[in-house]
Parts: sequence; structure tokens; C-alpha cells
Amino acid sequence: MTFPPGTVLLSAAQSNGLETYLSARFRIPRAALDTFLTDGDFAAGLTPGLRVVTKQDDVGGGDTWHPETAVRVSGISEEAPGPNGTYRRLLVDLDREDTVTVFLHASKP
Repeated sequence: MTFPPGTVLLSAAQSNGLETYLSARFRIPRAALDTFLTDGDFAAGLTPGLRVVTKQDDVGGGDTWHPETAVRVSGISEEAPGPNGTYRRLLVDLDREDTVTVFLHASKP
């Protein structure tokens, strides 16, 4: 996955075990969202109102992961594994005019 210029990583955590889990929260310029999704080779497009990432998807715990506070959201939930056999779910917080906050949860069996 390639991040567009201007990306700000807000939090990220990974857990390895029988499955590998990753949660990441980052902010990108709103104008870069379409390119990010295309470059990320997501199997589906954004669905308005779809909340596919929740507080429980925060691999690292802590107090920096709050997808429930977003009012206007869109989401992607891949039904089949994407690149490298990884399942990805994405929640995009659309509350700001110039940037979007992306909550990404990925798992690989």
C-alpha cells in the first residue's frame, strides 16, 4: 500500500500469532483519497455509511482509536483476500473538509 504525500500516521499496531493483525489510523488530504484507494488495489469501492471498523479492531489498545466518533463515514470490507492474502477493512472519517482520517484493520491467516 502506498501512502500519498501529506499522510500523517496517527497510530499503528501489529500482532503476530496464528493470524497476523494490523490496525492503523492515518490522515490524508481529501484530494488524495481516490488515488489512495486505486493504488491500494481494494476489491470494492467505498460504501457511504458503512461502519466496518470499530473500537474492538484496535490491535494496540490504548486511547487513540475512536472510529465511533466519526459522523460522516464510508467504508470498504473486502470479502476476498487482497494483495498478499490479506483481508482489509477500511473506515473513512469524512467529517473534515480538507482531510480524511482512515481507520484500517487488516488480517492475514
